[in-house]
Amino acid sequence: MCLKSLLHVSNIAEQKQACGQRESCRDDLKEKVYALIKFRFYDLEERVEELYEDGTITKSQATEMIATLEEQKIKFNAATSKQQRRDIILETKSSWQEFAHSIPVR
Repeated sequence: MCLKSLLHVSNIAEQKQACGQRESCRDDLKEKVYALIKFRFYDLEERVEELYEDGTITKSQATEMIATLEEQKIKFNAATSKQQRRDIILETKSSWQEFAHSIPVR
């Protein structure tokens, strides 16, 4: 929420509508949304590192998940369509859920 506030991104659909046909406004909003998405990728990596540091997961688990997240970031940056980016986000969500279910409950 803090980052959304800093980027001035609240309700994306409303903000997009408010831009109307102004291309520069739409481009600016798109860049802010992409920055927010990329931040979330980085945040997941930080969470993995914290789980490793507190001994919840193994080095192998941490390495594998961080590598997956890095690959997803690269794919996201290289994506050329909205659908490709959406698919990458969904893949990342699925990978994260699978990872989270593999973590032992303390």
